[in-house]
Amino acid sequence: GKDEAVDVTVLLRKVKLEMTRVIADMGIAPELEVDKFLVAKISEAMTNSQTKLVFSGDKPSELGIQVLSQVLKTLTPAITNFKAVCFWKMIVGDAGLRDICQYLLPIGKNEAVKYPGFSVLELMDCRVSPSSCAHIAQALRTDVPLQILTLDFNAIGDEGMTTLGEGLRYNKSLEVLNLSFCRIGPAGGGIIGDQIIRESKIKKVRLPGNRIMEGGLEAIALNLGKTTTLVELDVSDNSIGSVGSAISTLCEGLRVNTSLETVNLEHNLVGVPGALLLMETLPMCSNLKIFRVSGQGIPAEMYKAVIMDGKKKKGGKKGGKKKKK
Repeated sequence: GKDEAVDVTVLLRKVKLEMTRVIADMGIAPELEVDKFLVAKISEAMTNSQTKLVFSGDKPSELGIQVLSQVLKTLTPAITNFKAVCFWKMIVGDAGLRDICQYLLPIGKNEAVKYPGFSVLELMDCRVSPSSCAHIAQALRTDVPLQILTLDFNAIGDEGMTTLGEGLRYNKSLEVLNLSFCRIGPAGGGIIGDQIIRESKIKKVRLPGNRIMEGGLEAIALNLGKTTTLVELDVSDNSIGSVGSAISTLCEGLRVNTSLETVNLEHNLVGVPGALLLMETLPMCSNLKIFRVSGQGIPAEMYKAVIMDGKKKKGGKKGGKKKKK
């Protein structure tokens, strides 16, 4: 009603005041009009009662991201209650990412106003460099309330993965890690297994379009028995071949794991020996609901016996619930 509209106007006045203060403190020239775009964006979100800010393209600049981070740190949750910020296809820059991690991510829960803390950060195709991952790792090490981290389409590679692993192994809050097409190799796969899956409380790890290969899958598989929280593992399209013992190690890991519900191995080569091992193993995994592989190089009947879609019964156990989003 009318009261809400008035409230937003009052709150926006405070947003503008704080932004003017931060811009002055940072010594930014007023004629750059950094505040204009940010105020309009925050105003639109607040008027529509949205708790998520989404940016894409060339605005805000790196400087604008720094201003936004500092403003929201001061105003949340008393004035603004954003809990998610998404940057898509834009340059965030090292200083921008540093300020996001230093000011936004530590914003904690506030029970009085039912604010959950800053819980979602998406940086998709933002040219995040391996060295910039240190800012994220530093924040994760302090166990910020972040629950979902998306770094898809950033070439962080094994170096960035190593840095992230150092932060994530001490973190107990992050639940979903999205790392599609990040140029992660076997060594990065090792970090994901040994540090993230083994040490953290992660629930979903999604790595499609990397190159963890057999070595990376093996490291992940060896740690499946050490996690009780992991429910989803996506290693599709990771140049995993049928040579070596990766699939048999995976089968051993699946047998001892009690939490996994969804595994995606599509667009990798499993081979007939691998498919036979999976046919033997999957009926023993009562927690698994969905299991996906590609049919390449596997006879059709064997392929049908291996895949699980969450509906059909398998080895006498009940069909699973539908996949949760």
